[in-house]
Amino acid sequence: MAVTLAGHLYRKVNKSEDFIPMDVRHLEIAKPAIAKGHDAKEEQLLRITATAERPLRLVKFAYNSIHQDGSDGEFHASCEVQYGDAKSLLADWSRFDYLFRSRIDVLAQGANAGKYKKISRGQAYESFSSLVQYGKKYQGMKEIILDSKNFEASSLIEFQATDNDGDFDANPYWIDNIAHLSGFVLNGSDAVDSKKQVYISHGWESLQMVRPLSGSRSYRNHVRMHQGPGKTMVGDVYVFDGDDMVALAVGVKFQAIPRSLLNKILPPINGAAHHPESQAPPSMKGMVGHPDVKTSKPEKQPAPTSKKISHKASTSVSPPQNGNRIITGFMSIVSEELGLESSELHDGAAFADVGMDSLMSLTVTGRLREECEIDVPTSFFVDKPTIGEAKFAILAQDSGNLEGGVLTESASTESASTGSAATTDATSGDQMIRNTSIGTNLAKYTAEDITEKLLSTVSEEIGIEQSQLLEMSDFVDMGVDSLMSLSITGRIREELDLDLPTTFFVDHPSVGEARIAISALTGTSTSEDATPSSYSENSSPDDTDTLPTIHSSNDPNLADWVMEDRGNDLTLRPATSILLSGSPKTSSKTLFLLPDGSGSATSFSLLPSISPDVCVYALNCPFMKTPADFMNGIDRVSGQYLAEIKRRQPQGPYYLGGWSAGGVIAYQVSYKLLELGEKTERLFLVDSPCPINLEPLPSSLLHFIDSLGLLGTRGTSPDWLIPHFQATMKNLASFTPRPMDLVDAPKTLIILARDGLLKDAKDQIFPRSSGEGKSVKWLLDSRRGIGTYGWEKLIGDENIIVMNVPGNHFSVIREPDVERVASLLRRGLSV
Repeated sequence: MAVTLAGHLYRKVNKSEDFIPMDVRHLEIAKPAIAKGHDAKEEQLLRITATAERPLRLVKFAYNSIHQDGSDGEFHASCEVQYGDAKSLLADWSRFDYLFRSRIDVLAQGANAGKYKKISRGQAYESFSSLVQYGKKYQGMKEIILDSKNFEASSLIEFQATDNDGDFDANPYWIDNIAHLSGFVLNGSDAVDSKKQVYISHGWESLQMVRPLSGSRSYRNHVRMHQGPGKTMVGDVYVFDGDDMVALAVGVKFQAIPRSLLNKILPPINGAAHHPESQAPPSMKGMVGHPDVKTSKPEKQPAPTSKKISHKASTSVSPPQNGNRIITGFMSIVSEELGLESSELHDGAAFADVGMDSLMSLTVTGRLREECEIDVPTSFFVDKPTIGEAKFAILAQDSGNLEGGVLTESASTESASTGSAATTDATSGDQMIRNTSIGTNLAKYTAEDITEKLLSTVSEEIGIEQSQLLEMSDFVDMGVDSLMSLSITGRIREELDLDLPTTFFVDHPSVGEARIAISALTGTSTSEDATPSSYSENSSPDDTDTLPTIHSSNDPNLADWVMEDRGNDLTLRPATSILLSGSPKTSSKTLFLLPDGSGSATSFSLLPSISPDVCVYALNCPFMKTPADFMNGIDRVSGQYLAEIKRRQPQGPYYLGGWSAGGVIAYQVSYKLLELGEKTERLFLVDSPCPINLEPLPSSLLHFIDSLGLLGTRGTSPDWLIPHFQATMKNLASFTPRPMDLVDAPKTLIILARDGLLKDAKDQIFPRSSGEGKSVKWLLDSRRGIGTYGWEKLIGDENIIVMNVPGNHFSVIREPDVERVASLLRRGLSV
């Protein structure tokens, strides 16, 4: 439907009947739309809303059921369609398509040798019959070769539907058939016990086709599914016409659910429930919604019941003593259903990042009602998107707080007669809950301990007396800016294992509000007038909490880099690092991000959490606030960064990345690691120009960019920022990179912004000249195609994968484009 509407819009705007390649992206299925029976008395209407802007490049779609009065009903799904270019896609695919043609050949050889199963069309759909009965037009897989153990398969596709089976712009039977294999690998494999769980498709990241499918041709495809976050399986489907790759479905995602839950997600026609042995999970999107797909005969079961809870208003934010017991039960259910250890579920983690989608939320909210007697709506994990927020809301409900009314759809709230005071408290409580996304180990620290440590860290970072700190009420008045906020929250995250968001001081701008937020989350109380013991006039900061002034290393070669030229203390200045996300205690991988020309870790402050299994550090330049001293060159400053990286992680393998000039520094750090005999497992270059013959940016361009509000994290830039950019560019201009040994070079992901800066500058045009350097073109011009842009001379073409992302050089590290960058980093780290 999206492809049909997008094609109609394109032809109407461009007056062209030619086929236009499309990329159907970010398909998210919130709730399946299930067709009613032919004897249904009322019409069943579905509204597809398409939104586009001129010039026509992208169309956004939303799918809703429609009530009889014409109003929107249930929201079902959303996606985007981006118009593409066949030549660019084919050029991109040619870099890797041979790998999957070879896998198809390997599977075929293995089947001939009896190593893998060869399954005919009849056998395949017969094996599915106890789950789903497919109409003949959907039985497009003629032959399947299946490696159950590795969830890998290929299939020969011969469409059973023809052009005479409907007047389609994009035949839905055929589209379903080319990606159908991904679901069969899971639901039709003997590696999965379908009596206990089934897999339901929950969308994909991207579906690209470079030419129309044809009912007269046969195709082959390949897929290998692998473990995603929580209980999901993810894979890419490659589709070939002979030797030519014609379609690619990226990030096809399936959610594992208990068979007992299937009735709630896909209720059968006439309201009858599925028999446990005959439930019908779709293996691709919308299968059960198709008229030719029938579920097996149901048997009736009793409907589940849930308890309703009535709440009275309360101005107290301190939960009762059983709060920790309820939180323990909640976390136990979440941990069990997601298949993750409790240690992986830190309170700053977003549920979406750990596999909690709308399907899984049904299971968890159902168990909360039954086992914990907490009545929460199915939208709970959308309303409270992080673990910390969910804990806070559950504690608030348990205490009888007003927020309990927000938590449950079935609760009735009896307002206490407390006058304006109750209204004020209710408003502040609601605001606090919406903004709070902090987390802590509830059993380990009291609110007083956390608040004391928070204020102690603020005092140390801003350098004022502790007694003076409490005389100020607002953190802004204390001097806590965005850079300071990042540093403070990073230290708290590391030293207390407490995940404060980088926006904590914006969400809770005063000491009192910070106290209340922390108190409510931990379930203990603090006195807002009390002075923490560590803030007595005679106290001093704990020396163990401060970073060392010189980072040492056991590696003699590394020590030489950092300590050489003892008469010049510039090389003695340490780089520093901030823990952005994850826990160094529980993560299996650590990603170090090198700063851009600003020298500041704040460039990465909007980067979402990559994964519960990945710890992310962002580094600060030793000369961040003293750019006039930054004269020792890229090679030597890379040694200072490496000293800090080795302090955090003494031994490899290492994962390094950087944005803009930070990518160049990440490359040089990786080069130095090779010289030490260490291995860089992955290198991520986020819109980083190749440093070969890189000219400095003119000051006029830097000031132009600053005028657009792009250099500061919130539209303003400190006095040292532009001078640091200028110092960085001077050091880059004098830097001559050396190529790596191609055998030892790291596997590298280059993430390129598609657009030039001037595309978003509207009427503000920077004067161009014919002799401008490539660094200027890098920022201002759009990228017409995917290329390695010179990096192949340093790393080797065979070690590089290039991906485009929406946005320009600066927007890729800002919302919403940074979400796509995070997704690519996640994929690169999972390989």
